[in-house]
Amino acid sequence: MFPADPDFFPSIPAAVPEARVWKRLGRRRNTEFPGGEQGKAIRDALGEAFSLMDLRGAGLTVPILSLDPSEIRLAGGTVFRSAGLARFLRGSDALLLMGATAGREIMDAIGKAVEEGRMARASVLDAAASEAVDGALDWITGFYRRKLLREMKTVTKRRFSAGYGDFALENQEAIHRLLGLGRLSVELTESFMLLPEKSVTAVAGILKIENRETSSDETEKSHS
Repeated sequence: MFPADPDFFPSIPAAVPEARVWKRLGRRRNTEFPGGEQGKAIRDALGEAFSLMDLRGAGLTVPILSLDPSEIRLAGGTVFRSAGLARFLRGSDALLLMGATAGREIMDAIGKAVEEGRMARASVLDAAASEAVDGALDWITGFYRRKLLREMKTVTKRRFSAGYGDFALENQEAIHRLLGLGRLSVELTESFMLLPEKSVTAVAGILKIENRETSSDETEKSHS
């Protein structure tokens, strides 16, 4: 029956390789991580970032009642209108809603570094937090992939976010409500942005395993 209660994850491990943060900072994949004082400063900032982050999240699987070319009707009455999302969910009989946050302390640290004019440090903290929340969504996806295996179902490798393509940012309101993100101290602004800033939501499709290979080619990934 819906509305159903989401699963809450009060502590998600923050394991982000240095290379991913380095790439987000705009460095090429084959560029070596710097040594000397620069490398030490970056690693110090990364250490601070991971010590300050409080990664938490929530997830909810929702059956799809109907999937039209530009409209997705869900159990419980929620309707998403997006041709892009409808294409993404082709072959799915349910979807997975996910949300994750890095907490407020890391945002305070980024703000403080900016105020002090330590822009390089602020950039590293920002990149680490962005990668961490993206990694948290990967962790949640993995949790449901293992959980659904007993039903011979899986979760799409890619995901779709409100604000991407024609999936309007206003849909963030329904996602925030269904996931109960207020319980994670994640707020929604009048312009449908999440606070703290390093908070994200996403949608993934749930497929029968025999449909996985054909459907995964049709998925689209949102930009963090």
